[in-house]
Amino acid sequence: MRITGLAFMIAALSVAGCSALSSSSKSLNSGVPTVDGFRQAGISPMNDPELSEFLIGKRITMKDVESGKVGTVRHAEEGKRLIQSHGMRFVTDFSIADGQYCAESVRSGETHCSQVYRTTEGVTYLCDPRHEGECRWRLIPSG
Repeated sequence: MRITGLAFMIAALSVAGCSALSSSSKSLNSGVPTVDGFRQAGISPMNDPELSEFLIGKRITMKDVESGKVGTVRHAEEGKRLIQSHGMRFVTDFSIADGQYCAESVRSGETHCSQVYRTTEGVTYLCDPRHEGECRWRLIPSG
């Protein structure tokens, strides 16, 4: 099933533009936020209803805080996402369960699950376990 205007892949894209997360934690202000930094600041990952509200039917710009690469994703209720990056479009599967955002990689076809954190200032980050505790993806809703 081809879905146009839907989700963008999170795990395979890179983006930049990191801002400080929380004045209460050094590790959140040091560039790339970390899962440990969120925990130390008392910030829990988003739960299933929060993830659904944040992602489903919305356009999300993804920025890799290390590489500066940017991509756009749209998520459909049917579990499909449209990824747009560098003039290319991909449709992959995704799911939300047990406080995890799971998405099929465009590159490998494997499904990877990640937690998503929102700072007290409302900045949202995806923490891919393949990045050894770093939360490299900043997620910016844009409609």
